[in-house]
Amino acid sequence: MYTSLGVITKGTVIEVNISELGLVTQAGKVVWGKYAQVTNNPENDGCINAVDENGKIHRLRRECPADHCGAGVFMAAMEDRHYCGKCGYTLAFSKQE
Repeated sequence: MYTSLGVITKGTVIEVNISELGLVTQAGKVVWGKYAQVTNNPENDGCINAVDENGKIHRLRRECPADHCGAGVFMAAMEDRHYCGKCGYTLAFSKQE
C-alpha cells in the first residue's frame, strides 16, 4: 500500500504521534469518529482451526450440516445452541442438571 509515509507492508512498523492521527486535539480532548476507531486484531478474530502440540489441526467451530450450505460454512457457538447464519439452522442443547 502506498501512502505519504512510503510503502507499507504487513510487517511494517511505523511510529506515529497520536495527535497526528486525529485522536487527541491540541487541547487534550479526545476526538471520536472514523479517525478514532480502534479495531481488533484481525488475526485472532473468528478462529476456526487450532493446532495442538502434536501438529494436528482441530476445528473449533462446527460446520453446517444442511445441504444447501455446503462445506466451509461454520456455525456460531452460543452457550445453549449452535446457529448457522446463512440458512438459520439451529442445534439446541438441553440443559442437564
